Amino acid sequence: MTSIPPRRRLRFHTLDQIMGDAMLVGQGPYERLGTWSLGQCCDHLAVTMDYCIDGFPFSVPLPLRIIGPMLKKRMIDPDRGFPSGVKFPKSGRAALEPNAISDEQGLAKLQAGIDRLNAESKRARSPLFGTMTRDEWNMLHCNHAALHLSYLLPIERDDPASNATRV
Repeated sequence: MTSIPPRRRLRFHTLDQIMGDAMLVGQGPYERLGTWSLGQCCDHLAVTMDYCIDGFPFSVPLPLRIIGPMLKKRMIDPDRGFPSGVKFPKSGRAALEPNAISDEQGLAKLQAGIDRLNAESKRARSPLFGTMTRDEWNMLHCNHAALHLSYLLPIERDDPASNATRV
């Protein structure tokens, strides 16, 4: 019986740490524990970064909008991180699905998203959590990225700059 290696435990406190880890994974080779490649993870993260500035092209059902603000504190807590296995409501899935994209293209999109977050102070209202500050959005992006990038395991490299440990 083959066992699946454990995901990495990632905690990012800055947007630059996200990019640093993504670049380390991109140096390859890496193993995918999930279904998305590095390019797809980066594309998905970049899209959510753009939506948090431009606004989201979907809404979530009223029950989720009611409980969402109560969940916000947990989701932006860097010590707790983003839970795995959470499915976004159907209303937003199509807008959040990653494109078929190369790792290089995905890394470039992620860098552009991070640059934009650093350059622009405007933030849109979250369809789930409501109004959020720039710092809250940035921490949410850090936790969101830590979740997705944790499914990508660099092979035969232990780089202390990656801020990663195995769970």
